[in-house]
Amino acid sequence: MNKKLYLMLIAVFLLFPLRSYALENATISCNKTKLSKNEETTCQIITGNLGYEIASFQGKISLGSNLTLTSSSYDSSKWMFFGTNFSVTDIELATKNSYLLANNLHIATFKIKASNSASGTSSISLTNINVSDKNYSAKTLSCNPINISFSSSVNTLNSLSVKEQQINFNKDTTTYSFTTNSDSITISATPTDSSATVSGTGKINLNYGSNQIKIVVTAEDGSKREYTLNVTRSDNRSSNNNLKKLSLSDGKISFAENKTAYTVDVDSKVETITISAELADSKASFVQGYGPRKVDLNYGANKVLIKIKSENGQEKTYTITVNRKDDRSNNNFLKEIKLSAGKIKFNKDKTEYKVSVPYETQNFEIKAKADDEKSKIEIVGEKELQLGENIFTIKVTAENEEVKEYKIIVTREEKIEITYSNKLKNIEIEGHKIDFNPNEYYYIVKTNNSKLNIKVTLQDKNSTYKINGNDNLKDGSVISIIVTDKDGNSNVYKLMIVKQSSPIPYLLITFLLVLLSICITIFVMKKKKKDNNNKDQDSHNDSTDDYNSKKTFVSNNPESFNRNGLNEVDSKVDPIIMPSNDLNVISKNNVEQINNKVFDNEQNSNYYSNSNTSHNNYSSFTPTSNREEASRFDNSSEATSSNFENKKYCKNCNRVISSQTTICPWCRTIND
Repeated sequence: MNKKLYLMLIAVFLLFPLRSYALENATISCNKTKLSKNEETTCQIITGNLGYEIASFQGKISLGSNLTLTSSSYDSSKWMFFGTNFSVTDIELATKNSYLLANNLHIATFKIKASNSASGTSSISLTNINVSDKNYSAKTLSCNPINISFSSSVNTLNSLSVKEQQINFNKDTTTYSFTTNSDSITISATPTDSSATVSGTGKINLNYGSNQIKIVVTAEDGSKREYTLNVTRSDNRSSNNNLKKLSLSDGKISFAENKTAYTVDVDSKVETITISAELADSKASFVQGYGPRKVDLNYGANKVLIKIKSENGQEKTYTITVNRKDDRSNNNFLKEIKLSAGKIKFNKDKTEYKVSVPYETQNFEIKAKADDEKSKIEIVGEKELQLGENIFTIKVTAENEEVKEYKIIVTREEKIEITYSNKLKNIEIEGHKIDFNPNEYYYIVKTNNSKLNIKVTLQDKNSTYKINGNDNLKDGSVISIIVTDKDGNSNVYKLMIVKQSSPIPYLLITFLLVLLSICITIFVMKKKKKDNNNKDQDSHNDSTDDYNSKKTFVSNNPESFNRNGLNEVDSKVDPIIMPSNDLNVISKNNVEQINNKVFDNEQNSNYYSNSNTSHNNYSSFTPTSNREEASRFDNSSEATSSNFENKKYCKNCNRVISSQTTICPWCRTIND
């Protein structure tokens, strides 16, 4: 709140100063007061040494022609601006936290730029300058304008002359050409603008032929213009670069000054040859290092060059090929190689050999004999062997210095610990995968092959093995692999054969069972549909016996039940699938299935009893007692007549049942 009040008071005093004093000064200073086209400079507004503190500053910057303002800024740590975009064209600043002493006090900074067509001079002015002191008394300041001048862009010549040659000069013509016999010329030139500079004048040495001379005028603003003098110096020098004579100390040539290539043969004993030559023009000269001289000859072809330079600098080269006969031997073959360890089968045409030596071989030497006594032999390689590969090179240099190299690769083997083993490293069977372990001796192989393709890998290469029983393989056959070490100790690995059954019978049985299930389902569905349509069906009577008031219904007529326990009258009672008459043994699982089905039918019967439906063809019995009888099969894997202490035979199916049973658990027929 206090800050806002303070700002408001400053604004009031800026607009309505209490008192006005005499003129005092402010200044504008710029980094540069002379600008080229499009050049920019930085300027500052600074107070004079006023000697008192001020609270605000007002003023306006005005720019002359060809000047534009590019940016404005002030010190925000000291001043506050009340507008949005600060510009020195309209300055209204107030001190920020305290009064500022106006002794060379920096007010603002701005940048100006010269236009593209700037010329002559321009100015920068600061007007309407007002400040208020700490008592908020207004003071008016004055500021002298600052002049800005623009660099000249005039880069033409006022005059151009050549002492040795008359030229018709025009400041707008920049190219001049002429021919002279002089070896140099003197050039004079003056610029149109005294502030411009000129280069390329004075004495210029000329070469024979074409010479191009550049006179450059640089204006005050840095722009340049070139004036070009194309001067041709007449060349009257001789161009004769021929030889008058050419001869050799050995061998003969047929010389002609216009023939530049010659070939000569010399004997092998000629080690040097002297070249003699004479110039056709005394003003010509031999190129340094290529004149008449003595030349050392190598065997074979030797090229010798003679170079002549005419007075006008043109060169010609004569080439002499001297063939020195080479009758030296070129035989660079070896006759034999001897090794301190290991053996090789030497052939002089074979240049690379490999040999292995045991771990104990620490030093290795090679002796070689050349096929030609004039050849030289050099053997390169370390005599002390390292483990692994060691390379030796035998360099054979023939008399004619042709070189052939033979290479010997010596492999020093790793140290071998001698151990004997009667175990296998691996067993591989074609078409079968075995998870082999050297310490496991029994493996099961499932196959239908009559013989296996067995590959055995020994742990010890000194051991032997034998395979027995790998013929006419049958289910249960055993293949033995006997491994015997060097000391005669043996181990036996056994492969037990299991024949794989064909899946076709199982698939056929599955298909028949599915087909049978479909037929039974169709039969049962048709039977139920027939029973539902039978409108003459007799009703059932409820009856209660003395077995804990539990109710069930049984047909008074045994013929009303089929052998599978299916109630032909009541379709709500699920049928029981029973084994056929010729099945004398039944498993425990089948008995449990029968008991569950009997119990379910009994529950269905109780349902009809409770629904007060009349069932005339049923008589009651206790379901619990029948379920107990059926459950006698649960504790044995098979049910036969010997399972019952008191037994009798069912009148309907002739199966063995308990003498205490009233209803046969097999066919559900009542037995009194």
